[in-house]
Amino acid sequence: MSVACDPTDFGMGLAIVGMAVRLPQSETLEDYWHTIVGKKACQTWFDKDDLIDEGWDPELVKNPAFMPVKPVISGVEHFDADFFGYSRAEAAHLDPKTRVFHEVAYHALEHAGYGGNIRSEIPIGVFAGASEDPEWLRRTSAMLSRNSVEQFERGVLAHKDLLAQLVAFHLDLHGPAYTLYTACSTSLAAVHMAAQSLLFGECDVAIAGGVTIDLPIKSGYLAQEGMIHSLDGYCRPFDAAAKGTLFGDGACAVVLKRLQDAVADRDHIHAVVRAVSANNDGHRKVGFSAPSLQGQSDLISTTLAMADVDPSTIGYVETHGTGTVIGDPVEFDALVEAFGTTLGQRCALGSVKANIGHTHAAAGVAGLIKSVLAIENATVPPMAHFQAPNPNMALEQSPFYIPTEPQVWPAEMTPRRAAVSSFGIGGTNLHAIIEQAPNFPTPSASQGPLVYPVSAQTEDVAKELAERLQAQLSTLSKRDDFSRLAFCLQTKRREFPYRLAIVVSEGKEGQWLFEKVEPTCGANEVSGSVLRLRHENAVALSACERDTLVSQAKTLISAVPSITSIAGQGDMLWLAAAVAGVMESEGILSALAFAQSGALPTVPSRHHTPFIVLSDINGIAITPDQLADDGFWIGQLTNTAQAHPACSENKRTVGGHGLTFGLAETQSPGLERLLAELWVNGGAIDWRVFHSNGVPSHLAGPNYPFSRTPFPVPPAVSQQVSPSSDSALPKELTSVNARPDLSSTFRPAENQTELLVTGLMEQMLGIAPVGMDDDFFELGGHSLLATKLAIAIEKSFGTVLEIANFLEVPTAASICSFLASATPAQFPYNHGNEEANT
Repeated sequence: MSVACDPTDFGMGLAIVGMAVRLPQSETLEDYWHTIVGKKACQTWFDKDDLIDEGWDPELVKNPAFMPVKPVISGVEHFDADFFGYSRAEAAHLDPKTRVFHEVAYHALEHAGYGGNIRSEIPIGVFAGASEDPEWLRRTSAMLSRNSVEQFERGVLAHKDLLAQLVAFHLDLHGPAYTLYTACSTSLAAVHMAAQSLLFGECDVAIAGGVTIDLPIKSGYLAQEGMIHSLDGYCRPFDAAAKGTLFGDGACAVVLKRLQDAVADRDHIHAVVRAVSANNDGHRKVGFSAPSLQGQSDLISTTLAMADVDPSTIGYVETHGTGTVIGDPVEFDALVEAFGTTLGQRCALGSVKANIGHTHAAAGVAGLIKSVLAIENATVPPMAHFQAPNPNMALEQSPFYIPTEPQVWPAEMTPRRAAVSSFGIGGTNLHAIIEQAPNFPTPSASQGPLVYPVSAQTEDVAKELAERLQAQLSTLSKRDDFSRLAFCLQTKRREFPYRLAIVVSEGKEGQWLFEKVEPTCGANEVSGSVLRLRHENAVALSACERDTLVSQAKTLISAVPSITSIAGQGDMLWLAAAVAGVMESEGILSALAFAQSGALPTVPSRHHTPFIVLSDINGIAITPDQLADDGFWIGQLTNTAQAHPACSENKRTVGGHGLTFGLAETQSPGLERLLAELWVNGGAIDWRVFHSNGVPSHLAGPNYPFSRTPFPVPPAVSQQVSPSSDSALPKELTSVNARPDLSSTFRPAENQTELLVTGLMEQMLGIAPVGMDDDFFELGGHSLLATKLAIAIEKSFGTVLEIANFLEVPTAASICSFLASATPAQFPYNHGNEEANT
């Protein structure tokens, strides 16, 4: 339940109104939440022989340190090209990241209630980023045409940095479209940019998110002690057992609006963004890819001030939490510095990377959505497979604790609040503070017909969507929720050729009944038969029933533009006249009440209306003379009506669709059924007519199930390796830079081993010469290059370099000393003992 709060106190004042995910083992928000509270680890382990069959180097895969594991997502090799307006040829060249993000972005808009035609009527911005995938670039470069026009077109489709622009074009979105990249913090940086655009008034709705898909889908990595990759295939943030992070694929998006607009438009507000801010570490750290305690602490403090909240009111922090030896303690210390140490252990820490791995460009919004779901479900989420805290963190002396089971999260003096961190390699840091949605008084809304229209581009998809809808309806119990969902499907979705509908009614014992309505004359083809609304004898109806019937029919005419005539016979023609506006409703209802007593009523005054034609049961239009003849109208009540003399000469058959009021031996279908039949047969209905007294608040329906047309990723390109090369490091550099001025004095290599080690460093760094005592990081190295260097050393010398030791003394001399002590029998080239090698 929402918490009442001051309507002027929202910080930044933005609302999260829609969300969507495509994450490991989670295609829906419900799946994702079950993964989180169920403490699931969602990585996939591959058979090594399968990886070799996929083209992996057998020598690498069979290395004992190789981990054949990765969190993967579904649908990478499938895409609904027709839905988004791509040709099959275009879709084949489209980056899989772009394909997946199209679908996730649309689902987010659909979840927010902006997937229908309205998305082209208001400025909607797109802010998104994707990770780089060198393997995709290698594979697609082989497919580039020599034709310059084709090369340009394919280059556009294959380019990850046109992600937002392609989504905006194919969804016809008219707000700003920015593709950005800040490494691991990309998607939360997209939220930051979207927030600024909303506050500046550049757009009214904004999609923000990110996507990572690294080829090949089936893959793994070589684990190295002390480096970033997990040694056991699990990500264990803040855990004493943490052995590195686990990279995986994923895509996420949120939809944002200005809070006051979301309240006015009756959107479903999942959470409020009080603040989101960014900074950069600059040079306040040991290396480009290293974290900065000061940079993170400053950012968190700034965001708290921007949100105007006390740290003690924050109950949960979704951390960057990668499970690395260096990164986790730095992030923890930054949080403690920003929050202070006087609060007691009352704020939970978590990281969804324990469940789904590090989804890189999607990671920030994956954490944001997790936090929103925790707030909405009033549950502090657990940290998956957490055992004991990292010994380098003083957890008990901090304001934080790490939950291992889901916990009830009550709203106390303040709304439930959470903070979200996302830090990128290169030092672009993002932090956000969100809180529980406010409880504003809302005006009463009309409860429209419980008709649930479903449409899709194919018959199979329409049936699948109807099944999803039926499953969702079975979970509802309140009339208000049924109305909210009906309004969403009636007014906030795109209309496609293949149509179905579900009509909901309340049974005699209070149970809800569901009826599926299918087309009777083919999709996109409206039935030519007369639309009938049947009731018993109008004279026998009570005044209230007559009034309801007339009101219902008038609303139906307003909602269905194709209805151009009203047909009736006998006393039902009187009610038809009231609906058509030929007679005043009040006069007709009074006359019928008088006739009910057995007396002949006075016929009310009549006038012609040009908008709706009045006709008899056979579709013959009532003539002006008949309209003016009191005897004609009295005869309708006494069953003595005679055709007007002029009728045979001037009769006019009314075509189109009409409402027929006639005597019926059986109970007629209700308004809901009639609307459903009209809609599934291709009729146009203005559903908002039924909500003239106010629209219900938004309740999202099921996601559109995209067609799974296969678009396989291009095959791997064979790597050409020189047979004389015995190094693991390819010769990527064709030129080198001169050695810069360093703190150490240059000492050249003196023997074969030293020459080989310094040569590998020169090749890695693009600098020559490299001295024996030169600091690898001072020369421009970083942890990722250190990993590549370790692999090259192992390939060249057959010995695993202990990265942790190298980080302490990152020089060629330390590597040579390690090699000499590790393999004296196999490695004769000891420093200073050149003669021993001869």
